[in-house]
Amino acid sequence: DTATTEIYTLSLHDALPIYYARTIHDSANQLLAMINEILDFSKIEAGHLTLETSSTAINPLAEGVMALFEPRAQEKGLRLSLHVDPLVPGWVMIDAGRLRQILLNLIANAIKFTDHGSVSIRVTSTVEHLLFEISDTGCGLNSEQQETLFEPFQQADESVARRYGGTGLGLAICKRLSDAMRGRLGVISTPGEGSTFWCELPLVEASPVSTSQPAEPTQDFNGTSLLLVEDNAVNRKVALGLLSRLGCDVVCAENGYDALAMAKRQQVHLIFMDIQLPDSDGITVTQQLRAQGGWCSDVPIVAMTAGGAEDDRKRCLAAGMNDYITKPLSLLALSNVLALQLTPAQTPSTPIAAESGNDVLLNEATLATLTSSIGADSVKQLVMLYHQQVHDYIGQLVDCFASNTEIASEQLPQMERLAHQLRGESLSIGAEQLAAQSKHLEQLAGQPEASSAQIEEAFSALHHCAARTHAALEQWHREHQLN
Repeated sequence: DTATTEIYTLSLHDALPIYYARTIHDSANQLLAMINEILDFSKIEAGHLTLETSSTAINPLAEGVMALFEPRAQEKGLRLSLHVDPLVPGWVMIDAGRLRQILLNLIANAIKFTDHGSVSIRVTSTVEHLLFEISDTGCGLNSEQQETLFEPFQQADESVARRYGGTGLGLAICKRLSDAMRGRLGVISTPGEGSTFWCELPLVEASPVSTSQPAEPTQDFNGTSLLLVEDNAVNRKVALGLLSRLGCDVVCAENGYDALAMAKRQQVHLIFMDIQLPDSDGITVTQQLRAQGGWCSDVPIVAMTAGGAEDDRKRCLAAGMNDYITKPLSLLALSNVLALQLTPAQTPSTPIAAESGNDVLLNEATLATLTSSIGADSVKQLVMLYHQQVHDYIGQLVDCFASNTEIASEQLPQMERLAHQLRGESLSIGAEQLAAQSKHLEQLAGQPEASSAQIEEAFSALHHCAARTHAALEQWHREHQLN
């Protein structure tokens, strides 16, 4: 939408950036979906479609696809259900990506064209075939509409195109994919009662594939009490999930003042301390805790930070901290630091080195570790929270540019703080490239000699990277987490 884009460019210097950003985002998503469908269809028609058959677990694949549509179904007040017949083999040889593409399209259509009632997914099998049936209680189709439904650029009628949009390619692509997989695709429908789209594919049983899981810590920390000092909601949720998995009892403080007050009321075995806090910094809070005396003089305090510079480590250890751990956190890293710091015979450990690879858009190893540690549902909620936080940070950063051709000096600390927050959250979720862009903006905002042009250029790169990261996380959900 070039007109909206032009307005948005101008709006960096007035007070209406968020509205235009959302308009661009929605228009771009619709356009991208249409372009992808056209490209996909062109590839199939040109004979460039390749199938990648592998041993696939049917149950998790079907459950994962359904889970993606649960929020949309709930929003419309529809019942969404899945039934996999017990006789369906656990593992089959199939192109999981193409099967998922077919199911995503059929379920999306069922929900789109159903205003009341339910959408159900049913998976059954015979000796030779797998059968997927997606049934809805929507508007249904007459026989004339059914005849052309699987042809390219066809929709039930013109009113459908006006109301729902789209290219009319989705079902045509599904039909060609099922044909390429030596299967069949069809529909049974009655106007006013609903439709059942079915996809029948050859059944070839397969042996289970063992997936390598991140190393699990062997030590149990049940009964260990911890104070987590972390102001960031995403980072706090990640740390809480991992530490709870280790059996720890965790209390949280969101700033230095609360941490000091809590330490006066409650004794804990160890304190995890974020370095940058809204009212102070972790080093100062550590010094104040040590000065309180009593158990605070000796309790292990471990720094948690997005940074990995050697001078940061030295400052933390010099302030009286016992160890230093960098984000993204992992179950194993937390277990190791707890074991080292809570065993009396051990001396303070060597700080854990920061991981490299900030050029990676999305570190799937971080996401896999989170999934195995806190569960797929928690990761799904975490990603949704992260998307919301990124949206909020971007909005606040845009506001820093409003109404001025030059960035006001009083805005720089705010920009530095927001960039630091975004950096930490991005590392926690595995968004390494966005973390690197945030770090660059954070550094520029902290340099008095940096020009407004440099800062705006850094923010523009960050903004584009945030959009790519959002898309990459959505793709990861579809292709990995919910398989």
